[in-house]
Amino acid sequence: MTSSCAGSVPVALIITTVDSQEAVRSGLSMIQEMTANAFNPSIFVINQNPFQRAAVQQVFPESTLLLCQTCVLQAVWRYIWNPASNIDSRDRQQLFDSFKALLYERSLESFVAKMLAFVESEELQKYPSFSSYLEDYWTIKEDWATCYRAELVSKNQSRNSFCEASMRVNIDGCTTDLVDF
Repeated sequence: MTSSCAGSVPVALIITTVDSQEAVRSGLSMIQEMTANAFNPSIFVINQNPFQRAAVQQVFPESTLLLCQTCVLQAVWRYIWNPASNIDSRDRQQLFDSFKALLYERSLESFVAKMLAFVESEELQKYPSFSSYLEDYWTIKEDWATCYRAELVSKNQSRNSFCEASMRVNIDGCTTDLVDF
């Protein structure tokens, strides 16, 4: 997606039959060739798909990769609400709100203080599996936390609902006539 006077619009759409690093890399390379190498984004906002990350890093090694904040919040929400996580329904909202506050914290000092307080909090200590799950996010906090994005030139570093809705419209329009054989 890129910014325009009409809002966010897709730069390109890659449709593949497989979810692989090679397929994504090939699609990105085709876009680069079609634009005579003029397509060199400084920032990519993507989900946690390892194939996407590796392909983007391979084709655009100078670009900064950020995690989509909406995707991060959705993943944490799904984990909290998964019955296998054994998180009491009375604690789910508080745990989610604590993580969400971290994600949107603008000050690095406040982020670090809040993260340490959350990690040591009684509410999180009750759920070692959730604490363990969050350890992966702590190691990549620079990719999703707002406070680490302050120096970036992007006006909107997270895919918002408008971006996602416009992608759904474009994908639906492109795939309406496709038939599965």
